Amino acid sequence: MPYKYKKVKGRRVREHTLIMEEYLGRPLEDGEMVHHCDENKSNNAIENLELMLLSEHSKQHMLGNIPWNKGKIFTKHGTGRMYKHGCRCKICVENMRTYKREHRKRKKQQIMAGVA
Repeated sequence: MPYKYKKVKGRRVREHTLIMEEYLGRPLEDGEMVHHCDENKSNNAIENLELMLLSEHSKQHMLGNIPWNKGKIFTKHGTGRMYKHGCRCKICVENMRTYKREHRKRKKQQIMAGVA
């Protein structure tokens, strides 16, 4: 489901960001983001919104505590740059390399076990 947007001073702003800023009584700081607890992007009830640091949000995804949105676009930590295949920060890139290395090793072991 897509995010809901509102126009504020001629700019499109995500509705859940506006709701969280109003709740906090201040604008979001750099590195902060609003997470939908139930993963439903159109459910902007304050009870469903959680303020997180970008780094913590990505870490939770890496640990598997928050599922990845398959094929969606993600924001690189703290930059606002968008990437189709996830974050390109040093930590995430290294985690992906480790995962791929382990995957290749397991696949090779399976092939060897099938041949032997």
